[in-house]
Amino acid sequence: MFWELGNKCMGQGDTSIIGERKEKKRMNTEIPKVICPVCGRTNEMEKSITAQSNQNIIFECPACGYERRNIQTSKG
Repeated sequence: MFWELGNKCMGQGDTSIIGERKEKKRMNTEIPKVICPVCGRTNEMEKSITAQSNQNIIFECPACGYERRNIQTSKG
């Protein structure tokens, strides 16, 4: 988490806290990459991986055409 300090000043009778912390969330917008075990090229996960309803995964390399089916996950 990242924190940013606010700029609050205390006036007479003011009970606010100087430097009140405000949470500043950082969003990760980078798409994960997958490396093909055959050609070694890097591709975006969305273009290489397909998740099946039975919890298996299909990997397809758009560069060399390598395909691996029924990759087991920890859930299936």
